[in-house]
Amino acid sequence: MIHELGFISCCNRDDILSGLESIEDDIAKGRFEWRENKDVRSNIVEALVQRVGEPARKLDATISQYVQKLTILRLWFHDSVDTIVNQIEQLQVELVLLALRNWGFVVPLLFRRTDWILLGEFIFSKVELLEKDVSRLRSCKNEIDSTLLVTFPLCSADGYLDRLSNDGSHLLQNAVVNFGNMVIGDIAIDISSLKQEISYWISFRFLAPNDGVRESFSFLEKNVSDLSMFTTIQRDFSFTCYGLQDTCQRFFAVYIIVQQILKAATDFAKHASFDNKKVQSFPSIGYIKTGSSDIHTVKLNLPKQVSDKDQIAKATQDFRSRSDEVMKSLLD
Repeated sequence: MIHELGFISCCNRDDILSGLESIEDDIAKGRFEWRENKDVRSNIVEALVQRVGEPARKLDATISQYVQKLTILRLWFHDSVDTIVNQIEQLQVELVLLALRNWGFVVPLLFRRTDWILLGEFIFSKVELLEKDVSRLRSCKNEIDSTLLVTFPLCSADGYLDRLSNDGSHLLQNAVVNFGNMVIGDIAIDISSLKQEISYWISFRFLAPNDGVRESFSFLEKNVSDLSMFTTIQRDFSFTCYGLQDTCQRFFAVYIIVQQILKAATDFAKHASFDNKKVQSFPSIGYIKTGSSDIHTVKLNLPKQVSDKDQIAKATQDFRSRSDEVMKSLLD
């Protein structure tokens, strides 16, 4: 594996393996001279350099550089995950505040125009979805941490090299792919779908116009459009379906765009306010039904007994109770 990854040539590999075998034999027979104030790895590497010479010295230097690069990569992933998590959490806060500022309003569903939903409940569903993204990002961060904690085992140097070149490289690749898929796939999809909903609200002219809303939404539209240039927003997108160079370029481009989209969505939620003259505060006509997804919606078509005051009063009371439940969930 070490040779296949380009660390050493075939000739140097054979020399190093021969040197390691002789060191192992000396250790087994008690002939190996352990130097004080040196750890096991340093003892073995120095002995290997003495017996093999330049190939062992070059291999040790190459591995040291490799480990340094892994450390830099780990730090970059830490910072990248933390950056996106912080942005998502800021967006969640602003979405909750948006719901609280416009409490009790109902808005139309994008894909079911005859159904309306509590704004608070819609936002709560988005906040929960984003929370799942945060949880997965943190899991990915932990996975990368466990992958990149590369240490020399106490048994032998060749065992370390084999693990570094074999299991470690595959685990690292999987961790990178998972992170890339999350940014390019799930997170991009979730925040792009939020943009679709916002566009739908704007088409109904539910939002009170102000410069902050116009600027942030324009910025949001631009970045979502830029995002579509790099990837099709669909659930089955795979980070591994392109060549390595193209994939890396796509990832870094999308990584930056996703941050811009999160910022734009956060700014929009911060400045947005609904026009209470155009948005229903509760279903004065209509009724409440609970769907299979446990989301309460308001049907625009009237019930048969619309003149029945008790039925209307009960529907309104149920709606207000549901509104209170959603508020409690958001505040929790």
